[in-house]
Amino acid sequence: MKQIIFTLALLIVLMPKANCQEESFSNNLSKDEKIQVLEQIKILENAFKKSSFESLKDNISSDFTSMGQSMPNAIEILKQMSAQMPKGSIKLLNASKTKKELYDLDLELGNFGIYFKSILDSKFKFIKLDYIEDKEQIEETINQYLVSKEYISLPFHLIDGYILIDGEINNRKGKFMFDTGNPQGLLLNNNFLDLKKDNKVGNGRTGSRQQLMIYQSDIANVKIINEVNWDSLNNVMHADFGFIEEGITKDFLGFLGYEFIKNYEFIIDYDAQVINLYQLDETGHSSQNIYNKEDVIESLKFTTPSEKQIPVLEFSLANEKIVSHFDTGNQGSINLLPSFKDKLLHTKDLKSFNNGWYGQPNSPTFVLDGLTYNGNKLEKIRNLSILDSDKNEIEIGYQFLKNYKTVWNYKKNTIILLKR
Repeated sequence: MKQIIFTLALLIVLMPKANCQEESFSNNLSKDEKIQVLEQIKILENAFKKSSFESLKDNISSDFTSMGQSMPNAIEILKQMSAQMPKGSIKLLNASKTKKELYDLDLELGNFGIYFKSILDSKFKFIKLDYIEDKEQIEETINQYLVSKEYISLPFHLIDGYILIDGEINNRKGKFMFDTGNPQGLLLNNNFLDLKKDNKVGNGRTGSRQQLMIYQSDIANVKIINEVNWDSLNNVMHADFGFIEEGITKDFLGFLGYEFIKNYEFIIDYDAQVINLYQLDETGHSSQNIYNKEDVIESLKFTTPSEKQIPVLEFSLANEKIVSHFDTGNQGSINLLPSFKDKLLHTKDLKSFNNGWYGQPNSPTFVLDGLTYNGNKLEKIRNLSILDSDKNEIEIGYQFLKNYKTVWNYKKNTIILLKR
C-alpha cells in the first residue's frame, strides 16, 4: 500500500499528575558523578533541616555565593532561608554537566513549591545556591536529552520527503523521523516497540486527525547511529504509530524532536542527506563557523506564538501577507481562501503541476511562485497540495526546504537559507 496522506504536527493533551517528580540526570554525567551529586544534596538537606551550616563549610567553595552575596555573607543568607522556610527533604529535579566541568542542579524543597538553582565545581563543592521564585526558570533547564558532544553528524534516508535516521531502542533497530514539529525529545512508537501501556498520561492527535493514546515509560537505552547514546531516560512518551509503519517505513521507532534539537544550531542538507548539529552556548552561539556568509540567500526571523517548536513568520505573496509554519514533519501544503486562490491562478503565481501526490492518484498539486521575504523573491515551491480554508496559510515542509540548505537556531529564532 502506498503513502497514506497525513501531517505529523502533534497535539497532546496530558492528564493532571501528582505533585511529585523523579530525579533526572543529563546523560553527560557518569555513575560516580551522579553519586557525588546526590551526596552533596544530602549534606545540604541536613544543614537546612538543622539550621546549622557548620557541617556545610567543608563542602562550600571559597567562591561560594547565594542570592548575589559572597562569603561570609552568603552563609548568613542560607541561615535566613533555613529559618524562614519549612523543613523537608531536598529533591533533585535535574542535574547536568557544563563544558566548564561544573554541575548545574535544579532542586525543590519538599512538596512546598520552593525551588533552588545550584552549581557544584569540579570537586563537587557548592559555588552557588539561589532561591528561585519563578518555577519556569527551573522547567526551562530540565532536559535529559542533553549530550556532551559539540558536533553531531546524522546521515539520513529520505522517503517521500520525510527525514528518517537509523537508530535503536533497547537493542531493537529501526528508524527515527527527524520532526521539528514534535515538542518532545523523543516520542516513540509502541506498535513496533515492546513498551508497557500501564501509565497513560493523555490523548493526542496528528495534524491529519489520527487519534492517539499517550503513555509514558522509562527507556533503558537509545542510540542514534553511532553519534548519540542515551541511558536511563525517564518518562518518555509513546503512542501507536502503526499508520506510519504502513505508510512510510515498517521499522518506525518514533520521532526525534524539539527537546533534543533546541540545544543545537543544525544544518539540513537534502542533497547530501545529512543533518549536522553544532552545540549552542547560553546565548545561542556555536563555537564553530558552520557556513560561509557568501552562501546566505536569506535570514528568516521567526516567532513561536503558539507552540515552542513551530517557527512562524510572514511571507509576501501577490502583495498580501501570508503566515507560514515551518515543520520538517510535513511535505508542504497551502491553505487558501477561495477568492485568494482565484487571484493567484489569475496572476499565475499559482499553476497546476501534477495530478498525483506522492503516489496518490487524482490528487491535484500546484506550483507556487512569487513568494517573497523582505522584498527578495524565493524559490518556487512545487508539488504543493491545496486546501480551501477560511484563512491563508502555508505549511512549509520538504517541498520548500529542499531548495536550500537550511540553518535552524531556536535560541536566536532564525532559519537561514543557504545556496545548495
